[in-house]
Amino acid sequence: MCWRRRANVEPLTSASTVHAHEPTGTLGPRDELVILDEFIATLDGVDRALFLLYLEDLSYAEMAAITGLTESHVGVKLNRLKKAFTTRYVEA
Repeated sequence: MCWRRRANVEPLTSASTVHAHEPTGTLGPRDELVILDEFIATLDGVDRALFLLYLEDLSYAEMAAITGLTESHVGVKLNRLKKAFTTRYVEA
């Protein structure tokens, strides 16, 4: 079977769309950093490291080499982190 799986890289929802339903309509760069800092502060060590590496735009292979996890485990953890971020800040 010869097929390629598409890359498991999904862009993180921009923090500028996080609170688009608020009366102000837009967030400044400082507000985006506050939101990211707040979310990162809630994460444990490995999840925090993965999220920061994701923000640095590293590949799953690079993240796996740094953390000692497998590439598939990195993908699973990142998808769960992105879902948690979206649930907490976008859908709230």
